[in-house]
Amino acid sequence: GQSVSISGNGQAFIAGAINGDFAQSFEWNDDDWQKKGRELYGDVGSSFGNSVSMTYSGNVIAVGAPGGRYTEAYKWNNDSWSLRGSRLRNFVPDSEFGYSVSISSNGDIFVVGAPGYDDACEGNVYVYEWSELSSYEQKGESIQGTGSNDNAGSSVSLSNDGSILAYGSYENSYEGANARILSWDGISWNQIGKAIPGRENIEVALSSDGGTIAVGLPSNSTEEISPRKVTVYSRKASFPKKRRVKVP
Repeated sequence: GQSVSISGNGQAFIAGAINGDFAQSFEWNDDDWQKKGRELYGDVGSSFGNSVSMTYSGNVIAVGAPGGRYTEAYKWNNDSWSLRGSRLRNFVPDSEFGYSVSISSNGDIFVVGAPGYDDACEGNVYVYEWSELSSYEQKGESIQGTGSNDNAGSSVSLSNDGSILAYGSYENSYEGANARILSWDGISWNQIGKAIPGRENIEVALSSDGGTIAVGLPSNSTEEISPRKVTVYSRKASFPKKRRVKVP
């Protein structure tokens, strides 16, 4: 699979296959993994399944389709998956909306990355929350990249409660690639601490409480992060603060 996400309880996972524009969920039956419902298909050529994310229970999922510039959420209803709300679309050409997705523990909040957004490829990050209207509505303003070729939203991650998010960028023309952490104050998203520096193609993953972030750098090096390493930062007096480095 191009992408994979496991439930918080470890009893289910979802995998995306962009060549076939579909995603498939599986669950553990005490002896083996079996399919959980049917395959979920996107539009032909939409890269549906490029990104996937699953809730703690495994009963709500989000699937991104950057080639079609849309994202969908599904909910498990006893024996099948049904679309939760409506398809979320972005009509900006080449925005790659849905390139990355991350969903909260209960499925009521999820974040979507659109790293190709605008002509300068600054990228955008969008957050949505389930509303009383039985639909996902945007939560706060979109979070825009900080420079040309930033490609903000190339990777995204949410804390369990959806109040803290992290996103990675490719290669900001002003300061190189970086990862940023933001928190929700009830009105807007605000950055916590300074950006975490990298060089290119940063991946991010937050802990359940949002207090720790792992930053992966598949290639290239800087003084902060060496080639193909994962650096872990934790929130202390100021956040982020380097905690330790692991080498694969």
